[in-house]
Amino acid sequence: MERKEIRGPFGWENCDERIKGFIDGFLELLLDRLKGSLTGLYLHGSLAMGCFYYPKSDLDLIGVASRRLSEGEAKGLNREIAAYAGKAPGEGGLEFSLVRGEAALHPAAQPEYLVHYSGFWRERILRDEVDYRGPLFDGDLPAHFWTVRQRGVRLYGAPVEEVFGEVRFSDLKASLEEDFRWILNGKLFSDPCYGILNICRLLQLFSGEETGCHSKEEGGLWALSHLPKEHREPVRKALECYRTGSCGAGWDRAELEGFAAFAAGHPALAFFRAVCYT
Repeated sequence: MERKEIRGPFGWENCDERIKGFIDGFLELLLDRLKGSLTGLYLHGSLAMGCFYYPKSDLDLIGVASRRLSEGEAKGLNREIAAYAGKAPGEGGLEFSLVRGEAALHPAAQPEYLVHYSGFWRERILRDEVDYRGPLFDGDLPAHFWTVRQRGVRLYGAPVEEVFGEVRFSDLKASLEEDFRWILNGKLFSDPCYGILNICRLLQLFSGEETGCHSKEEGGLWALSHLPKEHREPVRKALECYRTGSCGAGWDRAELEGFAAFAAGHPALAFFRAVCYT
């Protein structure tokens, strides 16, 4: 009998050797390149929250260093990361940021980072088209720091709560608001699965019923029992796509526009500044 491949869900505790082997190898790469300067490596995102699916999920990691890197060091490290990331299991690939310990312990609205890698940047990194002249800042990091502190997994270094400080609500809100704006103004239509499930977990977070850090899958499941019935079908399709990689017959533009308008006008998200949705 042909063995059926298990696509997920996985958490760090029960993931297969492809995932663990890739992350162990990545840690070895960082330790070798940074020598004694790497003080920690932390997992966040779907694998940390027990809902990693091979067809859609990526591997989200944050590294912590004790010092800044020179421009040459940052470029060399990121080129090695980009080359290694080609071996990543799963369709989502690797997303990684390296920050100094000070940036993690005392989060700012726009934290400084030393190196950032994602599949979006891979070819530009390998072609040396990325500018490493610092300081470099990323408004997405407050949300990532908050996620690590709430539900992250320590892979190397000190315990999470000793490394990542409390993120101010105003900084978390600004970070999530920027993502919400990006989703409504394009990402929802280019990647409906990502856009819909991220909107769902924003609604879950700010509805006042289940505050806390939620995964995309958890947000989608919450939405199926809390959103008006006319908006549940896009959520159901997004969950199916997230879990299997199959989006069925595709997405109806009018359906997506209706979901975007619903989210933009939802009372739970009213404290976000006016979002330009077209």
